[in-house]
Amino acid sequence: WLMSLWTRAGTNLTTMGLPECLKEKMVPCDTITDLSKIDAKCREYMARNKPLLIKGGASDWQAAKKWTFDFFKSDGIGSAMVDVSLDTKESGQKKRVSLREYIESFDRSASDQTANQAADDKTATESRFLPYLRAWHFPDDCEQLLEYFPNPPSCFPDKFKKMAKELQPPFTWIFIGPDGAYSPLHRDIWFTCAWMAQFQGRKRFIFFPPSDLPHIYKKEGGCESYLDISPSAGPAEWGGFPSHAAASPLEALLDPGDLLYIPSRWPHYVEGLSASVSLTSNFAHTANFKRVLVPYTRWLERRRLVRALMHVLPRPGAAGEEGEEEAEGEAEGEA
Repeated sequence: WLMSLWTRAGTNLTTMGLPECLKEKMVPCDTITDLSKIDAKCREYMARNKPLLIKGGASDWQAAKKWTFDFFKSDGIGSAMVDVSLDTKESGQKKRVSLREYIESFDRSASDQTANQAADDKTATESRFLPYLRAWHFPDDCEQLLEYFPNPPSCFPDKFKKMAKELQPPFTWIFIGPDGAYSPLHRDIWFTCAWMAQFQGRKRFIFFPPSDLPHIYKKEGGCESYLDISPSAGPAEWGGFPSHAAASPLEALLDPGDLLYIPSRWPHYVEGLSASVSLTSNFAHTANFKRVLVPYTRWLERRRLVRALMHVLPRPGAAGEEGEEEAEGEAEGEA
């Protein structure tokens, strides 16, 4: 099944579909290379709510040294079953497959994609989304991976992490994908900010400041949409945003060992410039905690109600204790 999707996805997917007028205006996001100033700079940029690229900011983490593709294919980790996204929707179509099988499909697809370059492009345009392991909440499957990185890093203090473990939202994820895998333009959950560490391969981020929202975002009939800058996008997709040329994008290019600050409420698009492994965690800090507090308290209330419901539901007679534990696990996942 993976190979058929690779074939349909085609090639040359590492070029974003950004309108030429925006490519001409795009500038690099602010970058630091002096790690002796990392804490002070991160405090500054969190207060200013602006993206910051920290070159080599995660290069001394154990994950930077250990998290190779072979590592994720190894026994004990490669057998983990993961849900691979088959479209751009967060709750869209997914396929459950072992992590090892998914990563091995990257290499097997290379020859097929090369062959596609000489083929008629008709089938290549059927689907432009490559299977992507997006936002894998790995502590559920491989809790030992938490030992390979600081969470939170000292430069990004997290108010969530100061709370009891059961009160911490599950906002730490791994992203693994092939060359050309992408996440469409979006804003992060609860308008939290985030950090991302790059460990294998390269990634490109395209940011837009919140002041650009009138030009790249709209909400009609309860449905939200953003300017499409995915690889297959063109004038037909951009027409719904007639003032998009007024936007001012920033670009960040991540190499292995780099660390990126993703500010609250900034729409961003992400694409893999090669097969890549990344780690990200959304967090709350002093500057944005009041904004995050409302959705956070709603989440806590839902969890409380689910737990209360599980205590009053009748126990399934046939399933016994095992059936009750399974139901509780499913309810926790929904919350």
